[in-house]
Amino acid sequence: MLYINLYFEDYKGFQVKPKIKSFELSDDDWAGISKIKNFLFKSLTPSSSIISCDLLCKILKKYFTREDMEQIKQINSLRGRNNSTIDNIEKISNHKKQKDKTKLDKTSQELIDKLRNFDLEPKDLDKLIENETDTRKKIKKKYRNKKNKNKNRKNSIEEHSEQQERGTKSTDVSKTLKSKKINKTEQKVKNSKLEVIARLVKDSENAMKERLILLEKGEYMINPFRDQKLRTIKDTKIERESMVPDGMLYSQIKAKYMNLIKRMRSIFADLKNKAGIDSYQKKGKLNSKFIKAVTSDYKFKQCFTRKLLKKELKLLVLVDVSGSMRGTKIQVAKIALVILCEALQAMAKIRIVLFTGTYNALNILVKDFDETLIPRTIDKFGCHAKESENIDGLSIKHEANKLNDGEFIIVISDGQPAAQGGYNLNDAIPDIHFVRKNFKVFAFSIDSQGDYLNKMYGNDWVLTSSKNQTDLGKKMIKFCQIITREFFG
Repeated sequence: MLYINLYFEDYKGFQVKPKIKSFELSDDDWAGISKIKNFLFKSLTPSSSIISCDLLCKILKKYFTREDMEQIKQINSLRGRNNSTIDNIEKISNHKKQKDKTKLDKTSQELIDKLRNFDLEPKDLDKLIENETDTRKKIKKKYRNKKNKNKNRKNSIEEHSEQQERGTKSTDVSKTLKSKKINKTEQKVKNSKLEVIARLVKDSENAMKERLILLEKGEYMINPFRDQKLRTIKDTKIERESMVPDGMLYSQIKAKYMNLIKRMRSIFADLKNKAGIDSYQKKGKLNSKFIKAVTSDYKFKQCFTRKLLKKELKLLVLVDVSGSMRGTKIQVAKIALVILCEALQAMAKIRIVLFTGTYNALNILVKDFDETLIPRTIDKFGCHAKESENIDGLSIKHEANKLNDGEFIIVISDGQPAAQGGYNLNDAIPDIHFVRKNFKVFAFSIDSQGDYLNKMYGNDWVLTSSKNQTDLGKKMIKFCQIITREFFG
C-alpha cells in the first residue's frame, strides 16, 4: 500500500484516512502510517522497507482481537505460512551462505536482529534519516542538555532531602525520583539503539548506491547462490517423460503452413546451390565462361567450376518448457520448430532439446543432429507435467559442453531464469557468458523483454509475439537465412 501511495501524491482522495468496515483507524495511527510513507520516500532501500513493514505490523496488530489473531494463525498454519513477518524476512535473507552475502544482505540481516528486541515507533523515524554525523551531534547535545537537567534534578534532590529530613512528602519524592531515574535509563538505552539503527539505514543507502553504480557500468553483481547441495542436470528423451501436449499434431502444422515451408525451402535451396560451387578455377567442370576461354585461345584459363568441400551447418535449438510457457507460447514454439526443421531439412542438421526443472535441471531430447524428425515426438511436444521452473544457465552450458565447434545455439524462452532454492538471473549469467565465449548464442524471447536479456545475451536476442502464430517461426527463418549466408559465404 505504501509503495503505491508514493506514486499518488497528487491524488488527494488517496491521501485521506481510509474507512475500514471492521475497525476505525485512529488519527494517531494514520499519522504514524503517513510518517512511515515519508520515511520510505526519503530512503527507499531494503533496510527502510524492513523497518516500514515492522512498524506497519505493530500499528495494524492493535486492531485485531485475540480471536482474530488465533483465526489468522490457524489459516496460516493450514497454508504452511509462518506468522512472524520478521522471521519470514529473516528466512529470505538467510537463503545465502555468509560468504555469498553482499554488503546490502549483511546490513539487512543485522537490522532484522536489532529490530527483534526493540520497540521502534513511527515518531522515531525522523532520527533514522538524518546524517550519521549529525545524528551523533544531536544525541551528544541531547545528552549535554540532560546533564544540565540532571544537575538541576540533583539540586532538587538535595532540596527534597532536606524536606525529607523535615518529614514532608518523603514517600512521593522517593517515587518521583525513582520514576525519573528509570525513564532516564530507558531513554538512554533507546537513544543508543536508535543510533545503531540510524547507522544501519545509512550503510544500506551507501550499499544501494554502490550497487546502482555497478549496474550502470554493466558490472553486474554476480553472487550465485550456494545451496546445501549442487544442482544436477538429467538427460532424458521426450518419449520417457510426462508431457502436456498443446493439442496440435505435426501433420496439422505441416499441412497448415506448407506454402510457407515450400517458400522457405526454395530460398534455402538457392542459397545452398550458390554456396556449393566455386567458379573461375583452372580445373573442374566447364562453366558458362568457356566461350571466353575458347575465343581467347584458352589464354583465359580460369573457366572451370569445382565443388567445395562439404560444410555442415549445425543448429542446437533449446526450448524453455517451464510452466509459464503453457498455452499460446508453447504452441508458437512448436509451430516454429516444425517450420524450421522442414525448411532446413536439406540444408542443416538440427538438435532440439527442451529444458525445465525444479531444483535440478532436466534436459529433454526431441531430436539429435543425425536423426530424422519423428512426428510422434512433435505431437508429444509441450510443457512438462511435473517440472515447472527454468534453470537456463545450467541447461545451456550442459548442452554446449556436448558440442565441438562452429555450431549455432538458439534459445527460445519467455522470461527470466527462476528455480527452487533461489536460482535466478545472477546465477544464469556466468554460465551463459561462458558459452557465448565459445559459441554463437541467439535468443528468441516470447512476449517478454527487459534489461535481463541484454545481461544474458548482449544484443543477440529478438522479441517475438505469441499473438501471431508464425511470428516466431518467420523470425527464426529470417535469422537462419542470415547465418546461412555467413556460414557458406
